Amino acid sequence: MKIYVVVGPTGIGKSKTGIALAKALHGEVISSDAYQFYRGLNIGTAKLTQDQMDGITHHLIDILEANEPFSVADYQQIVRKKINELIEGNITPILVGGSGLYLQAALYDYRFSGTVRDEELEKDLELFSNQELWQKLHLMNPQKAQELHVNNRRRILRSIQLLSTEDYVEEKRNHDPIYPEIELIGLDASRPLIHQYIDQRVDEMVIKGLVEEAKTIYEISPTLQSAQAIGYKEFFAYFEGKKTLEECIEQVKKNTKKYAKRQMTWFHNQLNVHWFTIHGDLESTIEEILCYVQTKEKKN
Repeated sequence: MKIYVVVGPTGIGKSKTGIALAKALHGEVISSDAYQFYRGLNIGTAKLTQDQMDGITHHLIDILEANEPFSVADYQQIVRKKINELIEGNITPILVGGSGLYLQAALYDYRFSGTVRDEELEKDLELFSNQELWQKLHLMNPQKAQELHVNNRRRILRSIQLLSTEDYVEEKRNHDPIYPEIELIGLDASRPLIHQYIDQRVDEMVIKGLVEEAKTIYEISPTLQSAQAIGYKEFFAYFEGKKTLEECIEQVKKNTKKYAKRQMTWFHNQLNVHWFTIHGDLESTIEEILCYVQTKEKKN
């Protein structure tokens, strides 16, 4: 059975596309955004409501408490287990969202054992977000990772480089898929349009209560792994009286745009994606995707 994966920058319409594919292919959606695994992170992670799910079963949402640690290796195990469960039930898995690193770990021969130095991966470090870099360091040396804040990018990078030189790396990544058929579908748009989507989305999140949600996470602990998600950490300076609310909202938009750029760089450079460009009408693009998928399914 083929596995479908919907990727693209944040806020572009991956969730709606995943639902449309699930309806067309007798499928169910696997949420592949690791932050959606956490309970309480609803608005900032753009979790769908039951109504928005439109009758399609979504998996791996709200399976962790906000204070639980989580690694790429954990993600790999959980997502692969759910994929296999759906395949055994003759249900098409539709993976939606997620960072390139996490998706690659789940779908490809990405191992977390041994002491093999991965020189190719070292060259890719600039594509990693702060959270992904911290996760990598945690796999290499958990004690060292605990000593460094997730946003201390310079020191985390230096620690990874030193450990790699000493052959402490405990990862081996190959580009071989572990499943026989994987179809990666990507949504793209012009940069101005992506930025417009992001600005609108952040403004809508603030109206829905994003600041209050961030305050709840902050009061639990601002150093939680879950608290490092974009849309939460930016408001901590406001809660501490260091920045205005408006400054923090703009920072959320800025960081989200940077993340979207990193996502697209990774997807284009690391994964074999079939891209569909949105020109302002998501519904038309979804129809184009469904025609493409149904044509390929008939050939099989």
